[in-house]
Amino acid sequence: MRLSCSAQFIKITHSFLTSRNFRVRVNNILSNPRPILSGCAQGSLLSPALFNIYVNDIPNFPSCHLAISADDAAILTKHKHPDIAVEALQTYVSQLRLWLTDWKIKVNPSKCACLLFTKKRVMPILKPIQIFGQPVPFVSEYKYLGLILDSKLTFDSHIQKSVTKAKKKKEFFTWKATCSKVYTGD
Repeated sequence: MRLSCSAQFIKITHSFLTSRNFRVRVNNILSNPRPILSGCAQGSLLSPALFNIYVNDIPNFPSCHLAISADDAAILTKHKHPDIAVEALQTYVSQLRLWLTDWKIKVNPSKCACLLFTKKRVMPILKPIQIFGQPVPFVSEYKYLGLILDSKLTFDSHIQKSVTKAKKKKEFFTWKATCSKVYTGD
């Protein structure tokens, strides 16, 4: 892959990525500095752009769509027959595994899940997708980028959790307002 970048951009990026250290604090004890050998600083404005450049040549597969947001990814495919969709996902994941290995990007298979969106009442039993030799479990709902997706796309779980969260916040602010009135005498 070739990207045309100015020499100044390369110098800034090199400076940003080299000679970095970290320390660990446990209670009041601080470790000696250790070098950071890979990765970008979290929270920096440059890190997302550098990550996008780094993954720019991620493989494509005709029947799959890869949705990436920062370091979260979702692989999407559709087919009338779920077993064919699973085959397409497995083929793509196998290609992706080679690319991930080449670029030294680690995936935590235990954080992966497979969610089948369907209108069918009974979920078909499907062969699990494997990533790095580990099966990816099928789930009935999954939280992705803050949104709880369910197999029927009803969003019931997401709405219920959002309402519960809003009620807790309302109770907190009602309590805080009551305390303010008690202490200030208003």
